[in-house]
Amino acid sequence: MTEPKNRATAAAILPLVGGAGNVTSIAHCMTRLRLGLRDRTLVRDEELKALSAVMGVVEDDTYQIALDRARSPGSPRSSRPWWRRNEQPPPPPQ
Repeated sequence: MTEPKNRATAAAILPLVGGAGNVTSIAHCMTRLRLGLRDRTLVRDEELKALSAVMGVVEDDTYQIALDRARSPGSPRSSRPWWRRNEQPPPPPQ
């Protein structure tokens, strides 16, 4: 079940970051997807943040997408726990 959910999340995110041609590098951990981007202006931030699987974004050396592993793109946002409703995730550890 996890693989189809991950594929759905990736399929929803990719066009919103400018497509595969705009991605120069990819790295991830359990909660973040870190992307190197050719052209930051191609990213559709508000649409990306509206995805139920996306908790927020952080711009650093990479464009970081904080993911809620329990949600998939079609899940309603209102079912999130109250402590995860804030759009901005905590900053990455130093």
